[in-house]
Amino acid sequence: MGTITKKTCIAFFFQVSDEQKVQPGSAFLILFIIRYRHGNMGIRKRVTTAARRWVGGRSPEIAAGFDQEAAASVIARLAIQLRIESLKILSDGLMTH
Repeated sequence: MGTITKKTCIAFFFQVSDEQKVQPGSAFLILFIIRYRHGNMGIRKRVTTAARRWVGGRSPEIAAGFDQEAAASVIARLAIQLRIESLKILSDGLMTH
């Protein structure tokens, strides 16, 4: 990523596997490690840890922490990106044949 400003918005998608069953109420951690160049040109590292608990799929806690407008924006951007990538793949495939 080139530049992050006060207007930058970043979304992370996490896919939870069905292979490992988790118990609602049990804790998990997400660790973000970010390296960046500071204004004095030195490299810095910032570590942020988010602690959460698993909840059931129909838990009201999910809706309480859900931002519908942000989700709609992120999903729309993801759909556009996937569409662009699929068109590139299709175009490359047609060019080689």
